[in-house]
Amino acid sequence: MKLLPVIAVALALAGCGGGSEDQAPVIEGPPALEEAEDGNFTLYVSNQSFDRGNVDITVWINGFVAVDGRFEVGNQHNWSEYRFNLADGPHTIRAATAAGETVFEESFQVEGERWAVVDYWCCDSAQDEPKFSFMVSEEPIGFA
Repeated sequence: MKLLPVIAVALALAGCGGGSEDQAPVIEGPPALEEAEDGNFTLYVSNQSFDRGNVDITVWINGFVAVDGRFEVGNQHNWSEYRFNLADGPHTIRAATAAGETVFEESFQVEGERWAVVDYWCCDSAQDEPKFSFMVSEEPIGFA
């Protein structure tokens, strides 16, 4: 009968596993697209909606997060600039906003240097749906 307390302690220690519990693995998405000061692809992002003066915008290039932030409309003349190194050839750009209620995706081509603009627009009239516009240029873009 002297074994009963020893068995009870052994079962109690076995049940608590030494205090460590298995934790669920952390699931991460793809890493962010790294900016490059001397990159060949310059991307400008802007909120152009006075009706939605502050929106979250996330932009992915080839499935990698390139831009993720909140954008103020300001006077509609405030584009944020980002530069990346992209290989010549086809690429995919995707933009989304939860607050602005829209998603956009398009393919584009890179051959040497390129400049591009992603703008968020919304609600100038009752028929205007939230949307993104996207443009790629072979020449530097001048904003008026």
